[in-house]
Amino acid sequence: MNKTAKILFIVGVFFASIFGAQSAFAEGETCETIAVNDVCVATFSDALTQLTDNVNNRIYENNVIVYADLEDAGTDYYIFPQNANITIDFNGHNVSVARQFVVFHTKVSLVGQGVFSTTTKFFINLAGSSSVDAENYTVFSVGEGVVLESNNTTANTIISMALSNSSWGTRKYGVVINLDGTLRTSYPDTDTIGIFILGTYGDAGAIINIGETGKIERMDVPVYAAGGVILTSAGEIHGITNGIEVRSGELNITGGSITVDAETKYDVGPKPTNGSSILGAAIVVSQHTTKMPITINISGGTFTADKAFVEANVINNPDASISLVTGVVTGGTFISTDNTGGAEAILSEHWTGFISGGTYSVKPKDEYIAPGYELKQRSESLWEVIPEGSEDQVPVDDDTNPAVPDTGFGAEIERFKSAKDGHSGNFIIILSLVAFYLVFIYKLWYNYLDINNKGKYESYRKTTHRDSGGSDNHGRRQRNYCRRTKGFTRRPGSA
Repeated sequence: MNKTAKILFIVGVFFASIFGAQSAFAEGETCETIAVNDVCVATFSDALTQLTDNVNNRIYENNVIVYADLEDAGTDYYIFPQNANITIDFNGHNVSVARQFVVFHTKVSLVGQGVFSTTTKFFINLAGSSSVDAENYTVFSVGEGVVLESNNTTANTIISMALSNSSWGTRKYGVVINLDGTLRTSYPDTDTIGIFILGTYGDAGAIINIGETGKIERMDVPVYAAGGVILTSAGEIHGITNGIEVRSGELNITGGSITVDAETKYDVGPKPTNGSSILGAAIVVSQHTTKMPITINISGGTFTADKAFVEANVINNPDASISLVTGVVTGGTFISTDNTGGAEAILSEHWTGFISGGTYSVKPKDEYIAPGYELKQRSESLWEVIPEGSEDQVPVDDDTNPAVPDTGFGAEIERFKSAKDGHSGNFIIILSLVAFYLVFIYKLWYNYLDINNKGKYESYRKTTHRDSGGSDNHGRRQRNYCRRTKGFTRRPGSA
């Protein structure tokens, strides 16, 4: 290829990349249904077909934008194409379908504002890799503003890992669920589950993140994690039977709230081996028949139910298995709705010394309190766990002087001192910069005067003392004249 051909080739590629990236819509044209990568199609089914065609043609980045409320009459499974990154923007519109979806070895993100609903029993089915080392193999995200709604009249499971037949059963690793939007059902009193992980996926390690804006509205069982999970929650959850049930894996709760209907009383579930093991608890820790380890960390949040927290072995697993179930509570608010007189906000069959923080509507058992901590009763229905002796210490201003009792202005003084101390370093830096700036300006002005004076002196010398051999008297007269009329008192540059 000669030099001219190379130049033409580069120019051609440049313009192709520019114009190829432009919208497929003609000037002045709009889409009134749904578009995939700016290609407008008529129906939601057409958009799914377009997605598949794109990925088959190695177009892996796909953006779907909904421009109208749509109903999809298709009833077959739709498997999102693999190895893709698919974003569906509901753009303020609703889409209702009568089919199930499978997300496998791909990334699907639902964004914008809108309701995505189905009439099927199962809605979003997830499958992972058969490799235990897989990470982010299948990622499904529900963004803030998006509602996933199930409208089956008999049973609903909105997001699930339960494809246990021969072709899917071993594909369980590397699954991630991000919930920053909302899960809900129109029939909450049916057998409804928000997020379901099958028990036989005991070591799957599926990552479930329920963010601060994540919400699971009132339904039978919001989260049933029988299979292995790493579940982190800071969202708002409302259950009828219970709140979050973990039977294998890890649970980290940092905030948010979990509420269970007060009418649901604490009891063992009707199918504890393959269903909810405990009723009437906001948080349930109950090892599955798979006998996998469980780790619980609760540092914040508000939990309200007949019993706010329960750890139990309802299926009588052996002690060796139960020893794999551990947990700590370092914060949070635990409220029992039981008003019969025998209420317990927190109940554990096997743990001792696991509470080192938090507040409780009913006094926890003494054996629950970690060494170095103590219970303090704040009111008739409020107990707090704090470090031992922390309220007996006299607060001090510094290493020697006790703090001055607050007379009403103490808090303001402390805030001022805190602000002053926090900004003292910045103040010194700013002061140094101002001083440097003033010195710099002074030097500039001094040099300007020096140069200006030198110019005036030389000009005057040339015009009044052309004879280089002038007398001393003439020089004195010249300097006196300079002092009186020319604005300088010495020869520029002289000492």
